[in-house]
Amino acid sequence: MSRICDGAVHDLPGGTVVATGIPATGFNQLHLEADENSVLAAAEAIFDRRGVDWRIISHVNSAAAQQYSEHRGIERQPLYPVMAIPAATAVPPPSTALTFTTAGDVADLRAFVDCAAAGYRMDPAILKPIAHQRALADDSIRFHLGWIDGRCVAVSVGVRNESTIGIYFVAVRRGHRRSGFGAAVTWMAMKDGFDRGADAAVLQATTPGYPMYTGMGFTTIGDYRLWDIPAR
Repeated sequence: MSRICDGAVHDLPGGTVVATGIPATGFNQLHLEADENSVLAAAEAIFDRRGVDWRIISHVNSAAAQQYSEHRGIERQPLYPVMAIPAATAVPPPSTALTFTTAGDVADLRAFVDCAAAGYRMDPAILKPIAHQRALADDSIRFHLGWIDGRCVAVSVGVRNESTIGIYFVAVRRGHRRSGFGAAVTWMAMKDGFDRGADAAVLQATTPGYPMYTGMGFTTIGDYRLWDIPAR
């Protein structure tokens, strides 16, 4: 996402900072690889210069992150499951009334942004940087849209990385939920990745989405520890 939103990636000793042009916590991250205070201080300096909220992500318990967050008066978020499914065992969900497209122009990306913002209860202006020609030029990232009566009501993103397809940004408009649309638009991203040679799909499950993903055959392969840090 940093590539298409005019952001930056900083490889630090002990972690990787991903800073996007989107001013929201989940889009600005420190992926913690070493349990050291120095990498937290370096990430803090980067995000403070940008003036954005940010997130610490660790796949193991981190005393340094816990100490840092306690100093800032912040509690760790609930464990965030990382889930996967091999292409060989993935089965399409039941069909729905959705018609699917993959974004092919900036107008499609604007429709994606509008639906995603509605699904996540975000201000669409926050996601506006996604609706840019850069998002269409990067073939590793594809934006999928599910339509009913000319309106986009479900979206997902597939990000190809070597032999896996990462599934992100699954959202369904309120008023169209509990109709199988979430599973259907997730499958759209999965199938696109499998058709391009991926042999597994991976995603991170929110609490509401977890039962849907287990129903699709995903299994938990790990847990992320998250700390959401407000801008200063």
